[in-house]
Amino acid sequence: MTVSCLLDGRVRGGGQDVGTPRSQPERLFNTATRGHSMSTESISDRREHIRSISVTALSALLGVGAALASASVTGHLEPAEAATQTTPLLLVFGAILVQFVLFDFTSIYGEDEFGIKHYLFITFMTFSFWFVVWGILLTAEYTA
Repeated sequence: MTVSCLLDGRVRGGGQDVGTPRSQPERLFNTATRGHSMSTESISDRREHIRSISVTALSALLGVGAALASASVTGHLEPAEAATQTTPLLLVFGAILVQFVLFDFTSIYGEDEFGIKHYLFITFMTFSFWFVVWGILLTAEYTA
């Protein structure tokens, strides 16, 4: 089977038509089953996209901010000693909690449920950015 037979929907053999047109393939994302018309679907998809970008960006920024704050708090210490301090952990947990309160207060999720999946995503993203950036700053022996 060649690409051309996939494009025009006919089975070809040896360069000639040997079959009838195939039935239309099932769409991966069938818009008719969602219950939305095209105009509201594009608006809700755009809203979900903007929401996901803003949640990810805020998690990343607060993770980096917590890492910079951690580096400034532990900048006078040796990297091995700074890694054993609990203050940087308190800073990253504070950044995570600020996001939970902020998303609840601004109701960025609107009527959608803010479930365990969202809490885990925010926690993972913030902690990951904090961990990587603070690790780089410790390795580079950054002093604030």
